[in-house]
This record gives sequence, structure tokens and C-alpha cells, in this order.
Amino acid sequence: MTTLARLLRLLSASVVPGGGFLFGGWSPATALTLYWIDNLVSAFVMSARIALHRRWTGLAGHGRGQLGATYSTGNDREPQVFKSFLGEFLVTSVGFTLAHGVFLAVVLGMIGQRPDAEVVRQGAIGIAILQLLALAFDTVHLDQWPFARIKHQAIQAMSRITLVHMALLGGMALFALRGTPGAFFTVFVWLKFFSDIGSQLPQWNPREPPRWLVSLMGLFPKQKGETFEEYWRRTRAAEDALAAQDERARK
Repeated sequence: MTTLARLLRLLSASVVPGGGFLFGGWSPATALTLYWIDNLVSAFVMSARIALHRRWTGLAGHGRGQLGATYSTGNDREPQVFKSFLGEFLVTSVGFTLAHGVFLAVVLGMIGQRPDAEVVRQGAIGIAILQLLALAFDTVHLDQWPFARIKHQAIQAMSRITLVHMALLGGMALFALRGTPGAFFTVFVWLKFFSDIGSQLPQWNPREPPRWLVSLMGLFPKQKGETFEEYWRRTRAAEDALAAQDERARK
């Protein structure tokens, strides 16, 4: 089930918009719009996944922000941290994606490119179906997931949102300089595809600092009386302690 859910998310995030551009003759405007739609759908579906996990497991990690995001209101003197992982992810991912959508519409209007409405409609339906199927397969064992797994998947979703936004900025800058965004976008499509595949592979996260890195950092003076190796172990121990707290049942 897990492998199938990952495959469905990959199809939604890269194969539908990227494949249409590379092999279906879709314009960059159409493909970028579908990348944006996938980000928006993914944000809501990931929020549903977090909400279900919180309800079914009651793990403590859901009771605090996990992404380092803050917010402020007119009455706040300092930025406030979120007191809910779900609230933090939903507000951050959807808010950023909506702002990205406004920027995308303005840019496409400025350069005189419009997405194919019928292709976008069909692609959006396909993306929604793939994302909902992935959610359905995940829910089979979602109540058994550790908190670290749901957090990792949320971080991946935020990374994809940021990547698409940076591609838009880079592509539009290239268009302004050379008037040829297509070449850049082809490279981006392949890079995003391999990035999405890489995000599904086991992540390198060693318990101990690599010896070559320790030797390299040993060439520099201590920071606040602490070597790089001591810093690594101290911060890793703090991260492990916090992760252990997240896995506890909420009181």
C-alpha cells in the first residue's frame, strides 16, 4: 500500500504536468498551472492526512508547530509560533500556494501566455484522483504511522511547493533576458521528476558525524568552546529527545 501511494503521488506531482509538457505538446503556461494545482491539492490532502493521523493516534507532536513557521496579528509585538502541527501546515502551505497562484497569473498575463483551459481541467481531475487515491491507500495503516513519518511527508510537500515557486521565478527571469523560457522549463521538468523520485528514497541521516567532515571542520577554531563533533552530538541528542516527546501520547 505504501509503495502504491508513493507512486500515485509521483504521478500527480511530476508525471501528469511534466509528461504533458515533454510528450503531449503542452505549453509551459499549461504545465506550470498544473504544477500549481498539484501543490494546492496536495496541501489540502496532506492536511487531511495530518488531521486523520492526529485523531487516530493522539501523538504529542501534533500539539506544536514542526516547520518553524510563525505568524503575527495586529496585537502581537513578536511573531507567534503555531500551537498545532495541522494549523501550521495548513496555513503555511495553502497560504503560500495561493500567493504563488496570484503571482503566476500576473506573470502569465504580463508575458501574454495563457494555459489551455480544457487541458488544465482534465489534468486537474487526474491530479485530484491520484492524490485522493494515495490518501485512501495511506489511511489503511495511517493509525500505525509514527509521528516522524507524517512530519517527513509534510516537509516533502512543502519542499515541492517551494521548488515550483523557484522554477517560476527562474523561468520568468530567463524569459525576460532571452525570451526563451521553454529550454529552462524542460530542464526544470526533468530536475523536478528526479527530485520527486529522490524524495521517496531512504534519506541519509547518520547517527555519528562522518569522519572526513570532522577532520575538515577540525581545521577551523572551536565555536563557543565546542568542536564540530561535540556540536553535532549535542544537537543530535536534542533532536532525538524532541522526537521522542513527539511520539508520546498526548495527555
